[in-house]
Amino acid sequence: MKRYSTLLTVLLCSLLLAAQSVVRMRMPAQSENALSVATLYSEALPTGVSIVLGVVGYEINGGTAPYQYEWLKNNEVIATGEIAVIVPEKGMDYKLRVKDRNNCTIENAINVSSSAKVAKNYLSDHVKINLSPVSRQLSIDFKGFVPENMSVSIFDLQAKLHAKQVLSENTSIPIELPLGVYMVVVGNGQMYHVQKILVK
Repeated sequence: MKRYSTLLTVLLCSLLLAAQSVVRMRMPAQSENALSVATLYSEALPTGVSIVLGVVGYEINGGTAPYQYEWLKNNEVIATGEIAVIVPEKGMDYKLRVKDRNNCTIENAINVSSSAKVAKNYLSDHVKINLSPVSRQLSIDFKGFVPENMSVSIFDLQAKLHAKQVLSENTSIPIELPLGVYMVVVGNGQMYHVQKILVK
């Protein structure tokens, strides 16, 4: 009887083990350090003027590269990419949202103040931008020399990038854009000049 009892116990255990299934769950990728973003400037942005925002003004650490960048106005995405051109409005909230390869996200508030003053921009005195309505050529002329790592970007008023080109000398660029108002940004990551043009 004892033999049958032992045999029955072994059979029951075998049946229970056979009925169990092992589920292997794929865990999300983890980064060694948490994603973080901090601004490198403390000044508030002035309202009512065109401002170039770039990720060079932020210290981004942790997470897993590559990163994606979204610029928000009242929690709505108004631009994506490393550079955005905005005209800050009083009473609006602006943020930079950074997302890494593992879809981890973090946001950093952008300080805006109607009493903030526009800092003097050296580049504004050094570069001249003109659009010829006849030849539809955009000319970019520097006084004396072209600073290192310069490029020109053209955005529409919805912050969509339409063209970008590296600059190493005075340049003329053919403009093939729909009629409308655009923002031309000349800069190198450290200094920028923004000018509005009308394509008609």
